[in-house]
Amino acid sequence: MGLILLTFFTALALVLLITPSIISIAKHYHLFDFPGEIKVHTFQTPRLGGMAIFAAFLFSFFLWKPADIIDPSLRYLIFSLVILFFVGLKDDIVGISPLKKLGLQILVAIIVVADQHGSTRLTSMHGLFNVFDIPAIASIPLTLFTIIVVTNAFNLIDGIDGLASGLGLIACSTFGFWFYAVDYMLLATLSFAMAGALLGILVFNFAPARIFSGDCGSLLIGFIVSILAIKFTEINREFVTTYVANYADQLNITGIADSYDAPPLMIYSSPSFAVAVIIIPLYDTFRSFTVRILNRKSPFKGDMNHIHHRMMSLGMNASRVCLTLFALNLLFIATAFSLRDFSTNKLLPIVVGMAFIFDMLLLLLQKMQKNALPANQ
Repeated sequence: MGLILLTFFTALALVLLITPSIISIAKHYHLFDFPGEIKVHTFQTPRLGGMAIFAAFLFSFFLWKPADIIDPSLRYLIFSLVILFFVGLKDDIVGISPLKKLGLQILVAIIVVADQHGSTRLTSMHGLFNVFDIPAIASIPLTLFTIIVVTNAFNLIDGIDGLASGLGLIACSTFGFWFYAVDYMLLATLSFAMAGALLGILVFNFAPARIFSGDCGSLLIGFIVSILAIKFTEINREFVTTYVANYADQLNITGIADSYDAPPLMIYSSPSFAVAVIIIPLYDTFRSFTVRILNRKSPFKGDMNHIHHRMMSLGMNASRVCLTLFALNLLFIATAFSLRDFSTNKLLPIVVGMAFIFDMLLLLLQKMQKNALPANQ
């Protein structure tokens, strides 16, 4: 545990140390995020917080990562991170078209998935629609899709002070604790290096923000979380496969027999748990894109219809919205973990259904508020 704490607090301390200098540099060169039609902040704010996240994350990880663990796929991940960082940095400084940014994200994802060791690939549907193992021809595009969707989900939800950083902190900490508990120390170190950096940036990024993470920050968060989610899903699959092999005659196709308790850290539906960990940015992205398409608008054109915008329309300030969504995220994680012996076909609908219920509750509150307005005028 000492190694994990050193990794976490090194990243945290480094962000706290260098961020004030980054703020000064951004102010000197007028590198601000200015208020706009679809933005909720009212003051120009420096937007290079991703530089602090990137530097602290890499420094802490390479300083404390276990020297005796060799992972050939690590160089693909780091190379991809460097490219993605500069893509986001360019977008923060001079701007970049959405299609070009998407194309570069696809390139970065291909680099990771192209690793000949195949360690960053989704290889199973885990029984969803009764489909288990999937061939490489389907595995590669599924993994690419997952990385791109999760990366963009965190980029899109980065609309108010501290939201993307806080949700990323929760996701990285959750996966990190699991990796540590099952003795995957390299991934645990990677998780807590990012978690420490995100807690550090939250000191400056939580409302009222003194600096924004920017695209170079939110893209890095989403990319790292997507990799951790894939690694978690695949590693946990090994546990499930071993367990099922040992108790094949006592199990049925829908889940684990009640008389044979699963190991405490085994999550029978790892994809459902991974979705629960990142459900807020995922569901928000899916809903926003769906609404835009139904309204015959470009799904890549920003609007004020994200979950945080809708909550603020009810009179909540940015800090209250963040704290509410953080608590909701923890509730999803706790629920999914408590139901960890459910099959994918059972747990995934529960997770998505909970998100849908919250969405409908927001819609109901918005309608009630709208109907009440004439009476108050």
